[in-house]
Amino acid sequence: MANQKTMRLIKQAQDCISDVIANEAENRSQNGTNYNADDLSAFVAHELTYNRAKALEKMQAPLSAFGVFEVFTEVPEGAESAVQKVYSKVGMAKIISNYADDIPLSDAYAEDVTVKVKTIASAYQYSVQDIINSAFANVRLTERKAASAYHSIDKKINDIAWNGDADHNITGFLANPYVTVYNVKADGTGSSKKLEDKTPAQMFRDVNEIIDNVTNNTKGYIVPNKVLFDPALYNLLSETIFVDGNGNAKTQTVLEMVKANHPEIKEFVKVFELAGSGTIIAGNFDGEYAHLEIPKRASQEPIQRKNLAFVVPVWGRVIGVTVNYPMAFTKATGLW
Repeated sequence: MANQKTMRLIKQAQDCISDVIANEAENRSQNGTNYNADDLSAFVAHELTYNRAKALEKMQAPLSAFGVFEVFTEVPEGAESAVQKVYSKVGMAKIISNYADDIPLSDAYAEDVTVKVKTIASAYQYSVQDIINSAFANVRLTERKAASAYHSIDKKINDIAWNGDADHNITGFLANPYVTVYNVKADGTGSSKKLEDKTPAQMFRDVNEIIDNVTNNTKGYIVPNKVLFDPALYNLLSETIFVDGNGNAKTQTVLEMVKANHPEIKEFVKVFELAGSGTIIAGNFDGEYAHLEIPKRASQEPIQRKNLAFVVPVWGRVIGVTVNYPMAFTKATGLW
């Protein structure tokens, strides 16, 4: 299937550029040099397809959303909308009699939310002269243009995952209204809740309470496995030596003490999309609780002639982050 698609793209590219190559070959043949226009256009068509393949290889860029959230692709790329189930609480079973007709339904706590599937697009182009130079000088077309277009698709998906898109009514993970907001104690210097205004022991307490809030809210049913930090808070906690309430300094930093206290947390992640927000988010980021839905990560359309250039459109289909169990997450803001 993949080979058929590749061959189809090569054929479409060759058909698109063949006139330009043929005209140039004819012009140059007047100087006594014979060129095989079919071979030259085939070379460039393969170059265009090769660059597409190389760009796809490089799409594993370390954009944070792809590392924090599991990626789901179950929604068909042709769908215009999808229905998400958002659970307001954890459904509980109970003991029943043989003829009970009051069996509890876990779906009773679920709300159906319809979300839209949106198309995102970018493009890259080569000038007519780029194509001619590649064909007649046997020079490879630069990969950077294709890689940049594909990377811009990923950047947009990453931005939608965290921040949504207000113009298209997409809610990002950071603005999800169902996620629990935790208010830390305002007992720092000047009644501040910012961690920089608190003692190491208070910092340790606050981060522990944010993490524990997930388990407490779900009565131990959901256990957090990741904690996300505003980079400034991560640096503060990783650079501040822990001092207990009696003034005794330890050899570990506050963050090291938190890690030792929470072996269930697999990742403590510095997320640059949280920069400046003073935010810490603890949660279970397994796909059943939240995931990034991308019906189509990226696809390339056939090359198109546009004036004195050849344009290659690239597009994807995205929903954003689905949070099925908001109680699996706790967020605290304004800590920096």
